[in-house]
Amino acid sequence: MEGLEARIATVWRDVLKLDAVGRNDNFFDIGGHSLLAVQLHRSLRDFVGRPLALTDIFRFPTVAALARHLADGEDDSAAQAAEARASGRRAVLRRGRTGARPALATVTRG
Repeated sequence: MEGLEARIATVWRDVLKLDAVGRNDNFFDIGGHSLLAVQLHRSLRDFVGRPLALTDIFRFPTVAALARHLADGEDDSAAQAAEARASGRRAVLRRGRTGARPALATVTRG
């Protein structure tokens, strides 16, 4: 493996704690699961240095397929839109809730 494939494989090995990963190994068949996919997504996004949608891990579950997708820029606008939505959601969560929450009503019988 060379270039982008090698960089992706490095991150996979780190996340999955494996000594080797083949270019056609399926992430989910070699020990990956949804929580590791989130970790992989974060690491890959930082390591590869370009927008990457979390769903890309599921849509392109092999090193070769993901590298090809990233190299081709397939659906790049969708990945950028998803990243923009996620950034907006994170900003809202950081700001916290504004305004008062309605008081809970208590009902007593008697």
